[in-house]
Amino acid sequence: MAEDVAFYYNQHRYNILWELGGVAGGTDGMDTAVDLTFTDSSSNNYIDWTGGAPAADYFQKMEHLMQHLLD
Repeated sequence: MAEDVAFYYNQHRYNILWELGGVAGGTDGMDTAVDLTFTDSSSNNYIDWTGGAPAADYFQKMEHLMQHLLD
């Protein structure tokens, strides 16, 4: 079930695990293969995903995470 999965990013330079999203998607959110995209500019909240197909993208929990990771 999608709600049992969490997504993390581990950037070796910072030695920190960043949670991108977890405990969302309901019981059918990943019944078929899905691509989850996390961006700094999305207005979609990952935790609001309660099932079915995911949104086009989701916002990071940490502000400007992608910019920090690319620096």
